[in-house]
Amino acid sequence: MTMYPITAVCRLWQSQFEQSLRIWAWWAQLIPQESAAELSADAEAEGRAASANATQRRKRPAAEAA
Repeated sequence: MTMYPITAVCRLWQSQFEQSLRIWAWWAQLIPQESAAELSADAEAEGRAASANATQRRKRPAAEAA
């Protein structure tokens, strides 16, 4: 089988890309992952804080006008 230069380059690129993915997968296993429950609780807490801030912003002009 004749190997053209572009074929060699593509195979080299593919092997480097696959190796990079293996390294990233290994690295991702070392990073602590938050559970979905923790992420959901954080999001709900931020949502409550944002709605409380919006409520306070709405009340301020009415209090200043009175």
